[in-house]
Amino acid sequence: MKNTLTDLNNYLFEALERINDDSLTEENLEKEIKRAEATNKVAKTIIDNAQIQLQAMKHMDE
Repeated sequence: MKNTLTDLNNYLFEALERINDDSLTEENLEKEIKRAEATNKVAKTIIDNAQIQLQAMKHMDE
């Protein structure tokens, strides 16, 4: 994974695909759910940071 919001978006969809894999055992599904929850928390922080950066750029343009 690189460090762009597009890469983050792709990674989130990959996590969703892993969770929806019908061949996962219950144990593996639980692992994927925990990993997805952790990924979601990090992704939210990244997105919040990007929003702050965008607001700062807009403010500087005024």
